[in-house]
Amino acid sequence: MSSLVTCLRRARVMGLLDKQLESEESVNKLIDMSVLQQALCHIDDQVRLDAFAFICESNKTTAVVSDWEVHLIKTFLPWNLNSQSPGYRQLLVSQLKKLLYRMKESETMMLRQLKKMNITADGQGMNERQSLKQYKDFLSWLTRNLFSCLHPGSSFPRKTTCLTALNLMVDIFGTQSAEGFCVCNEIEGEDFNVLIECLTDTFEDNKIEAYKLLKYLSSLDFMKQTFDSVDGLFETALNLAGSTRPLDSTTAAYMFRIVLLQEEFLPVMTKESKSRSFILFCGQPSLPEISASQSGRVLHLLTWLMEYLKFQIKMAEQSLMSAACSKPLYPTLHSIRYVIQDVNFKSILTSDIPFWKKIVAELINGCLQISQIVSPVVQNSSPEGNIPAEVMGNITQTTEGLMPEYLTVCCWRSIKEVSLLLGLLCTNVPVMNTGNQDSDGLMTCKQIDEIGSYFKTQLLESIHRGAFELAYAGFVKMCDMLWRSTIPDLYKRPKLWLSHLMGEIQSVSSKLCATRRSAGVPFYVQALVTTEPLTTGRQCFKQAMTDLLKLALIEESHDLSESKVHSLNILRAMYRDTRLGEDVTPFISGGMQAAILGFKSKFWGICNSSTLLFSALMTRVFGVKRSKDESSMSKKNCQTGKAFFHKYPGLYNFILDLLAEATQNVEEHGTVHLHPSLYPLLMVLARLFPSPLEGTDTSLNLSAFIPYILRCSSSAVLKTRQMSAKALQPLVIESNVVNVLTDLVHRLPVNRDQVHYSQVHGVLLQIHSVVEILPSLESNIRQQSQQILVEEWLKRTWLVSR
Repeated sequence: MSSLVTCLRRARVMGLLDKQLESEESVNKLIDMSVLQQALCHIDDQVRLDAFAFICESNKTTAVVSDWEVHLIKTFLPWNLNSQSPGYRQLLVSQLKKLLYRMKESETMMLRQLKKMNITADGQGMNERQSLKQYKDFLSWLTRNLFSCLHPGSSFPRKTTCLTALNLMVDIFGTQSAEGFCVCNEIEGEDFNVLIECLTDTFEDNKIEAYKLLKYLSSLDFMKQTFDSVDGLFETALNLAGSTRPLDSTTAAYMFRIVLLQEEFLPVMTKESKSRSFILFCGQPSLPEISASQSGRVLHLLTWLMEYLKFQIKMAEQSLMSAACSKPLYPTLHSIRYVIQDVNFKSILTSDIPFWKKIVAELINGCLQISQIVSPVVQNSSPEGNIPAEVMGNITQTTEGLMPEYLTVCCWRSIKEVSLLLGLLCTNVPVMNTGNQDSDGLMTCKQIDEIGSYFKTQLLESIHRGAFELAYAGFVKMCDMLWRSTIPDLYKRPKLWLSHLMGEIQSVSSKLCATRRSAGVPFYVQALVTTEPLTTGRQCFKQAMTDLLKLALIEESHDLSESKVHSLNILRAMYRDTRLGEDVTPFISGGMQAAILGFKSKFWGICNSSTLLFSALMTRVFGVKRSKDESSMSKKNCQTGKAFFHKYPGLYNFILDLLAEATQNVEEHGTVHLHPSLYPLLMVLARLFPSPLEGTDTSLNLSAFIPYILRCSSSAVLKTRQMSAKALQPLVIESNVVNVLTDLVHRLPVNRDQVHYSQVHGVLLQIHSVVEILPSLESNIRQQSQQILVEEWLKRTWLVSR
């Protein structure tokens, strides 16, 4: 069945079955209709998808969808909207999209033909009119069927498939047409409430799709909502904006965005009502007399939300724990952020600018107040279980377990929303140029400095990873704006901030967090250097990398141990950042040296940071590991020694000298000599292999490493012996195989006297690794190697005896 359906699908796409698929009779001659029905109901997902694709696809985009195709689609779709496989759902929607576009194109073609015919009562164009009627019937059925699946309690797969399909229909058939099909003609009054219910879904993707449909419905004249409906929706959104459930905050944000689209929005805003729970707390806000434009409507809504936020801030100042449990701050901030992102600040009316300046200033001050309130929690040395001293005396047995959870969630999410909101303001809101009196900016340079100070505090002092990671997302937007600003004072800020931080890192009295991988310090540097425009030549980035490498390679001392830890952690973040691309390549050699030398440190923090940096560099240089098997290494994760050392020339002598130092005493028996840098050196060498031109450049000869690796066979450490065997194999070139094997075999003792079994094991591992490459060599080399192995092995038969 699978092969048959696949062949039919390919044949149709190639246009080989156009005549056979014109009618149901001709289809039955090609293949029995019951076979297609069986394929559409097959147990295998791929067979069903191929059968559906056979119906939907065609080599002509204007091919008319026939009766038998419509019948099969109606049979297939209702039973396949609830698939648990994301891949299946994506392919299903993809094929449905092809079908809808095919119907749209063929509908347009038939309408054009009918106009050309100039139809009279003689019956011309009967087939076209019949097909158009069939299209309308089918698309009407599809629309109503998809809406019927959005009932409360519908599963996620069914709901997400239906919402996506409905949005496809809106995109393709959303424009009203005098003769063609339009989705708006099939919309019913209850569909608005059905989609509002979808906004309460727990999945963000479903909320987004439902919002797109609601936005379309709100543009239809016959779907305008009544005053009572909009009032109820607004009150529901206000209640959700104070909910302690994080999911409710997103629902409230989308509801506010829908309310803004309604004609009855302004009357609802100005309505005096004592029934709203919001007014019971805060009172009716005084709304400004501004225009009824979109920005003016947003301004009205922000006035309400700012009053609510001020009330929540006042409550949090009195008791943060009470606010976290009853009126958290983050839902209102979340709603404000979603509402503001729809505003085009470049098209604001001149008369509205003073009101916008006021609301933006209040927003910034409110965000900074919130950050001061919650900072003691997120900047605590143990924020996950922190309980403020103010509530320690009032803990009851029932709330003791939930209190840290409520508090941490409230504070972390509040910082998250503050950071994202401030980043959004920096990106979207124009800044006032102090030197230009005619500037229409809504933010001042002083406010930009305050926002910058906030981000600096969060990134350099916060301990909670979620807090400084999301502060980083907002700070990136701010830095991007500063680097591209035409205001000289703002353009200089990133470079100045980076200079101050580098001084702070090198300071002996630094207060930066040295644990948790330097917390937000690497994020702070990342944001400053990755947003630097390419037109500047990334001078700021290059200076920062030079200073960091100098600090990472500095002679070790107790006073500078934390500074070295910070430099290693920041370098790791730089090497991992893909946005820097090849700009980090000149600094990889120095980073590799700092990482390998860090293994020898007597300070645990430096050792730990060095291992992390080394891991990041291995991924950066050799790529993400392709093989799951530890015993084998993919060629894609290796480089030729010639390419590696030409790209990083400083590493050749460094690795050679350090390898000689690390293996100096490894052959001494009776004691364990474990040089900290030996293992990372062997890991690097294991990723190299000789190039066809090996030996042409005498200054970069891989054979120079072989004597030191042969010494590692005597190590008392098992991992060292195993890694040395892996490192040896790629370094042995064809002309040197016989010599290396001879040397290795001679290292095996002839008898049992004074045998060191660790050495025997290590030598055998290395012999085995070299023997593995013999089949790929020329026959004369294989024969010489085999002869040496047999001759020498016969002298050491005790190795295989008991």
